[in-house]
Amino acid sequence: MNYELYIDYKWYFFLFCILVGIGYALLLYFQNKKSALSTKVRIVLGGLRFLFVSLLALLLLSPLVKQKITNKEKPIIIVGQDNSSSIMLCKDSLYYKNQYLPALQQTIAELSNDYDVHTYLYGETTRNANDITFSDNKTDISEFISYIEKQYENRNVGAIVLASDGIYNSGMLPTNSLNKITSPIYTIAMGDTSSRLDAMINHVKYNKLAYLGNKFPLEVSIKALQLDGENKKLTIAKDGKIVAERKIKYNGNNFSTTEQFAIEADNKGLQQYTIGLEAADNEVSTNNNRRTITIDIIDNRQKIAIVANSPHPDIAALKRYIDDNENYEVNTFLAKDFKESPANYNLVVVHQLPSSNISNNEVMAKIMDAKVPVLFIIGEQTNLAKLNNLKAGLQIYSKINKTDEAQPLFNKEFTLFTFDENTYKAIEQFPPLCIPFGEYRTATNAQSLFTSKIGTLAGGNPMICFVQMHDIRYGFIVGEGIWKWALADYREHNTHNNFNTLVDKTIMYLSLRINKDKFNINVQNSYTDTEPIVFEGELYNDNYEPINTPEVTLTLTTPDGEKKEYHFNQTNNGYHLNIGSMPEGHYTYTATTTYNNKQLATSGAFVVEATMLEDINLVADHSLLNTLAAKTGGKLLQPTDINNLPTLLKQRNDIKNIMYTEERYSEILNMPAIFIIIILLIGTEWIARKFYGEL
Repeated sequence: MNYELYIDYKWYFFLFCILVGIGYALLLYFQNKKSALSTKVRIVLGGLRFLFVSLLALLLLSPLVKQKITNKEKPIIIVGQDNSSSIMLCKDSLYYKNQYLPALQQTIAELSNDYDVHTYLYGETTRNANDITFSDNKTDISEFISYIEKQYENRNVGAIVLASDGIYNSGMLPTNSLNKITSPIYTIAMGDTSSRLDAMINHVKYNKLAYLGNKFPLEVSIKALQLDGENKKLTIAKDGKIVAERKIKYNGNNFSTTEQFAIEADNKGLQQYTIGLEAADNEVSTNNNRRTITIDIIDNRQKIAIVANSPHPDIAALKRYIDDNENYEVNTFLAKDFKESPANYNLVVVHQLPSSNISNNEVMAKIMDAKVPVLFIIGEQTNLAKLNNLKAGLQIYSKINKTDEAQPLFNKEFTLFTFDENTYKAIEQFPPLCIPFGEYRTATNAQSLFTSKIGTLAGGNPMICFVQMHDIRYGFIVGEGIWKWALADYREHNTHNNFNTLVDKTIMYLSLRINKDKFNINVQNSYTDTEPIVFEGELYNDNYEPINTPEVTLTLTTPDGEKKEYHFNQTNNGYHLNIGSMPEGHYTYTATTTYNNKQLATSGAFVVEATMLEDINLVADHSLLNTLAAKTGGKLLQPTDINNLPTLLKQRNDIKNIMYTEERYSEILNMPAIFIIIILLIGTEWIARKFYGEL
């Protein structure tokens, strides 16, 4: 460690400090010639006083000390342990619990002698490793890799140790997350790769909404291992009564099939259906033989009109999704042919209206006068001045007829409805839309689902946004070319699910009847048993202004009839309550409050579904682990060889300490040594003067 002294004054100020010290010492010890002190003693004491005074004068100049510190940073070894429950469902579960975990801790302790070891658990989330319980209900390996990439950017990461069975059931393909990982990954191959006797419900495909009196489709995918020749029954039950069943014969030891059912929606509201697959003898797990789903059955279909200024492929992309969704009934019109009353529809989608065509704009005026929800799709044919005059919540001012190409950027502050993380990340990769150039202004209560990103510049202008004007909801898709989004979704994911989800959530929000009740509680219809259950409350006065002063109480009735009471927290304009996750079952609730001496109450229900992702696939995927290791220059190890890991890391030449020099500036007054010197100088002088009788 090196020290250098810096003074922000000319050199002669330093000389002045010395002269002050000399002058003070001469006046004190050499002015009085009658002093009893000998010349030798006076010189010593004068020297002490000179040093003391000069040092004090120097400190008044506020000198700084520059420190050069050489630091050594050990390589960081990141250990990520899969904490999912699938590991405990394999035949070696006792080994992992009783022998593997102590061996892992011993290896971590040995690595800590030479490296900076950071340990994490991953599964449902990535977090610091406190207690390994193998209890997470899903596995997201890609989320762990992305977490490490962000947290340790530009750090001296020597290696990543990934202990897993290779089974992932959430997030993207882990190998697609390696873009910025430059450190070798050493994988610990846990689990069992052998196919054991097991039958499972692999996947259930269904719509979460159905209409009363209709039949809704239900698609059940089944997989059976080592059960050739068995005949088992597949049943669908509601309220304990079987509504459909089918015999399944397993042909082969690696059998799979997809069975389709048409189930009648005979009761409205939230309905639970239990899909059960008859278990065979000696199955490794029977948890995956049962799935519970929830369907919200409503008693009317939503009618949607698409009114366009001219033919466009965007219209075909929207219509194709809406036609495939039995929850909606859609009609398409060119503006000049739209003769119906807009009030007959739950939602009107207008494509590039208003435009320069005067007769088409008369249709636009009729739609706005009908006070129905409208989804505007804005493109090059849209007349922006006439759009602004509608005062629907979005205005675009442009002096030149120019467009930009922009991609969507998800707005994490959006609260009107929820989006799965994988969905909005996929949408952010969709091709750019052609958006108008200009100044964007939105109503104060507008919320943007996606904003525009032009190249690498996030402009913040709304690309997809929503606004409520009085009691009418309006939505805006700023840009034409959404047909490209549907094609890109299928090209990248072999499905239209992300595009369809975007359209479905948009239509559902806009077409939903606005509740004008003064007291409302909002909660999702269904949750999994790992999700926190969140209630949002709204209370309005007689002028429909939000208030939150009265206390709101929620009484929750559990599936077994137990009643639990909770109290809402007050937020800026409403109420919020998070009761955490709940076990599987059907729950009802009643929220109550008192305002103006009147008791207000609202009730509802929701369903919690069991998460069984970890039970579906129990065959370890060591090939994935081998690929992760090979792509990064690491190595795949068996759990029994984990003690060899420290030796393997020491053999690498690219895992080494980093030396770097750090410069720090601090005031000399902050150095304890200065005060010690001052005390020693004045203390020694005082003792000497006391000894010689000068005090």
